[in-house]
Amino acid sequence: MKQHARISLFCCFLSAIVLFGMLGVLPGRVSAESEKVALHGTDGSVPEDGVIKHGANNYILATKFDVTGGKMVGFYLDDLNTDAACQGRLRIYRWNQDYPTTVAGEPLIQKLVKVTDSTFDKIESYPVPFDGAYEEGTYLAVLQSDGPMFLWNHPKAEGITCYRNGEVYQSGTFKVSYLRDASVTAHPSAKDMEKIDSFSAVLAIPACGEGVSESGTLTYQLYSYNTVAQKITVANGRFVGLFINDAIVEYDDVHVTVTLYRWQEDYDTTLSGTPVYSKEHLVLLPEEGTYSSPRMMFGRAYAEGDYLVVLEADGMCAIWAHGPRDGIFCYADDDFVEGTTLQIGYLADPDAELDERPVESSPDKATPSATPNNTPSPTAKLSGSPTSAASDNHSKEKEDSPMLFWVLAAVLLILVIIAILLLIWKKKKHSDQKG
Repeated sequence: MKQHARISLFCCFLSAIVLFGMLGVLPGRVSAESEKVALHGTDGSVPEDGVIKHGANNYILATKFDVTGGKMVGFYLDDLNTDAACQGRLRIYRWNQDYPTTVAGEPLIQKLVKVTDSTFDKIESYPVPFDGAYEEGTYLAVLQSDGPMFLWNHPKAEGITCYRNGEVYQSGTFKVSYLRDASVTAHPSAKDMEKIDSFSAVLAIPACGEGVSESGTLTYQLYSYNTVAQKITVANGRFVGLFINDAIVEYDDVHVTVTLYRWQEDYDTTLSGTPVYSKEHLVLLPEEGTYSSPRMMFGRAYAEGDYLVVLEADGMCAIWAHGPRDGIFCYADDDFVEGTTLQIGYLADPDAELDERPVESSPDKATPSATPNNTPSPTAKLSGSPTSAASDNHSKEKEDSPMLFWVLAAVLLILVIIAILLLIWKKKKHSDQKG
């Protein structure tokens, strides 16, 4: 019987080794040694520009960071804030020389970030677990969304560089983190490159200044002018549409005609040219007490560059007036309006192919926007500190392991126990036969 006990103990010991071995090599697992590492400032101060949060549908938001002291096994969008159901695309690249070179390559990781309801009143971290584990090095995490998905703005942090639409963001960092585990070996996984078919990469980029107009005018009523126009610069993708944020539409639906010219030297020279697009869009009357935020899609994809947007309306449609912004010029009935920009923006699609075919002039219905984009409001610039939850981001957290791991572990343990019992039974039977 002593021999049977030794055999049983040996089998138990062997099963323990197998189970602990699975902990180290099973893809997608997260051990108790996993540690959440903040990629943002945590001193509680206000970012230099006073901006509270950034919309991933207004900007391509990116964070460059170093993974040290372990392998990267997950990512967090900390205290993710959304105004409505939407989805985003998170891509993580290995850093290569500079931002353009990096994003021109293939990502290591692509994950769909799907929010089924507004998190405005229940701000919470959004975990993005990986199936693989990625070695130490420098990475770039890039987030885009097809709706109002916001990352909180935090103070600057040493070793972290953030980007908005490919340009270094000098004033702060975005509230994201990665999950580090020093107990695993590196093993990239093809499962971390999710196929995403339904995601729209169109960005809604504001083309206006902040705060109120220096002219003292609060809104521009399109019906009161022959034309209202604004010179804008389109970047970060093909020019596929225009939006008016929080338009004031009164009494009835209104037809807004959008005409685009490529900018040439000055206003008069530009208007003397041939427009590349001109079409009438129907903007619906919103519910009482609300604004309309129409998206006017062109059905075309124009090249990046400088454009003059000319707006006309056959009904009551007013656009908020904002303060000035470098490179953007506003005109009312062909007169330059100093210190003023209109609260409009452009829609850019980084994935669209160039399509500049002539456009027929038949009316088109603008797509209503359920929620306003993250355009600066016609009041003073927002200021204030981000959420107070920044201080606890270096704490260690135990994470739930994937269900697949526990199922496999349970099956293996059951098989080992059955094998032990069979071995004991056979030994006992053999001993009884001898006796």
